[in-house]
Parts: sequence; structure tokens; C-alpha cells
Amino acid sequence: MLKGGGEVCVICMDVPVDGVSTMCSHTYCRSCLGSWLLRSPSCPTCRHPLTRAPLFQLPEPSRAFNPTLLLYTLAVIVNICLFATDDAPRSLAIAVGDGIFVSVLFQRTWHFALSCHRQLMVSLEEMQDRRQV
Repeated sequence: MLKGGGEVCVICMDVPVDGVSTMCSHTYCRSCLGSWLLRSPSCPTCRHPLTRAPLFQLPEPSRAFNPTLLLYTLAVIVNICLFATDDAPRSLAIAVGDGIFVSVLFQRTWHFALSCHRQLMVSLEEMQDRRQV
């Protein structure tokens, strides 16, 4: 992790360029991971089996902290988890592919939450710096 909560591609040891995240939640540069996968079809960090298919594009960092969008997305995930039981109707989860849908939503929410956390930390550091001047 970089100061302020940024992530590092462990292949090139730099800030991820055109970053992607794996299903095992590790982040890399798209080109670094592509080269890695040509040699070894596993995660460079935890050795979990990988293919190009389950890679998620990281969202561009947003300057605006949007807690409403984060809470809405989390509510969608919670509702899907609550209603996707054997005793309840599962139409929404079934319509979009049960676990795949929940995994994609969770992965995107996780990265959005990290982005919001990073932005919040940067904002707090800026406020703290202004108070010390």
C-alpha cells in the first residue's frame, strides 16, 4: 500500500496502470498481469488459478466522495443475499446468474469503497495540513 491507501502492482512494484483486480482481490497493471498469465495461469500473490475472464477493471478514482451510491450498492447486495434463499423467491438472482452477479457487485462495491476511503484519507490529510499551517 502507498501512503494514502493506494495499491501497488506486485509485479512491477508501481502504481497499477490500467489497473485490474482478480477474483481473489489482488490488483495489478493490466499489461503486467497479461504477461504473467502467459507464463503462469495463477495469481502472482496467492497462486489462485486465474484466467483473463474474471478480471475486473478498476474504477477511475473519483474526486467526489459519494456515500449515497456506496450505500445503495451495498443495500442491493444485502437484499440479494437475503432473498436468495431456498425459502424465498430467487428471481432476481436467478435472472442474472446467482453467484456471478453477487460476486461482480461485491467486487465493484469493494473497489468503490476503497476509492472512497482513499479520497476520504486524502481529504483528511489536506485538512490536517491546513490546520498545521
